[in-house]
Amino acid sequence: MRANRTKADERGTGTILALGLISATLTLFVGIASLSQVFVKSAQLQASADSAALAAADSLRGLTTGFPCEEAKQIAELNMAYLFECRIVGFSVQVKLRSEALGIVLSAEALAGAD
Repeated sequence: MRANRTKADERGTGTILALGLISATLTLFVGIASLSQVFVKSAQLQASADSAALAAADSLRGLTTGFPCEEAKQIAELNMAYLFECRIVGFSVQVKLRSEALGIVLSAEALAGAD
């Protein structure tokens, strides 16, 4: 036989459902926020690579003082990045930078100068 269920047996199910929905929404929000932080850091790293390459190219052409790769390294460090590679070919400078965001290693490269 089946026992008669009363409304008292179902009390609190709406609360459980609402808490589950809220926690799923918060999890989704945190995931999207983390992913957007990685995309922002990637764009900042690319801008840093562009700046480092331009500074190195200016130094190579004699527009500023200093050694090209040292200039690129200083720009990278100011932007919280690591200069992974600096290559001078003719009157062009190619730089590769690395950085980390949320445990993900990001990299960017830029080329500046005249061939």
